[in-house]
Amino acid sequence: MQCLNFLQHLLLMEALNELTSSVRNRVAAGETLLQETLQELETIEKLLDTGTVHIKPLPGATRTTNKQIGEAA
Repeated sequence: MQCLNFLQHLLLMEALNELTSSVRNRVAAGETLLQETLQELETIEKLLDTGTVHIKPLPGATRTTNKQIGEAA
């Protein structure tokens, strides 16, 4: 498993904070369909704050092919 370094973690937290703030403002402006998204973003923020986020790669996501970039796989 790969871990984020301090700068990467900080940048991720700042970007998530900006996104959460934007969604929060839109919910406050009446876009109630975003309420569930806001709750998910807030949950992710809490997990990042505690350092308990682990992201598993999709099965087969790390497989590579012998094709060059731009060629069909």
